Amino acid sequence: YDLVRLALNYAVDKKKLARELFNQRAYPAVSVLPRGKLGYNPDIPGYHYNPYAAEELLRLAGYRRGLKLELLLPQQDVDGFQDAWKLARMIAGDLKQVGIELKLLVKDKEEYFSRLRTGDYDMALVCWFGIRRICDDQLYVLFGREGRVKGQAAVYVSARLEQLFD
Repeated sequence: YDLVRLALNYAVDKKKLARELFNQRAYPAVSVLPRGKLGYNPDIPGYHYNPYAAEELLRLAGYRRGLKLELLLPQQDVDGFQDAWKLARMIAGDLKQVGIELKLLVKDKEEYFSRLRTGDYDMALVCWFGIRRICDDQLYVLFGREGRVKGQAAVYVSARLEQLFD
């Protein structure tokens, strides 16, 4: 799935999203740490919009004839996450250009958060912002071991990362 994840990064025009949807009040994330947080590295270049690279990566991953994915999103705006529907449609439009058919999987707030906690999704729209300078608590939510926090949004497992948390 590494090639597919990389293709997704190249397929979405994040600068366009920031410009058209967020009126330049947002910026594309290049890591899990937002700007201004302890540990943020301004030298990480991120992935720039490149639909040709996305198509090639999908081909290398074996999805020459396209790929179908589902995007989990809340039925209504939740917890400060505005315009989820519009964002989802814009992402779906970008992905369609590279051969990815994105089905919008709209769930009520309870089922949306339940699926986030269990990892029952292909992709999910989430709102994440930091209010503290040191965001170790937010990293636990994204990557911490199940049981340490309520859910694990990234559904990511790494023994090395667990050692760093300890």
